[in-house]
Amino acid sequence: MNNPNSTFGLQPYNPDNSLPFHERKRLRTEYYFKYVYRNKLIECIACSGYSYYCGEPCGICSGKGVQRQNHHYW
Repeated sequence: MNNPNSTFGLQPYNPDNSLPFHERKRLRTEYYFKYVYRNKLIECIACSGYSYYCGEPCGICSGKGVQRQNHHYW
């Protein structure tokens, strides 16, 4: 049960050995750039987070006051 190449006798995390390291890293990188990178909520640039623009509900953020960082409207 103890692996002599492992620190403290712990098994490396990949119990079924389904994918090699570089393939798992490629999948993690794809996930990060698709769902995490520049996909944060920021203050709406049109209404400055107040949910209204010129007395009307903001059309950019739909009245929420925030928008996704990676969405562009121009």
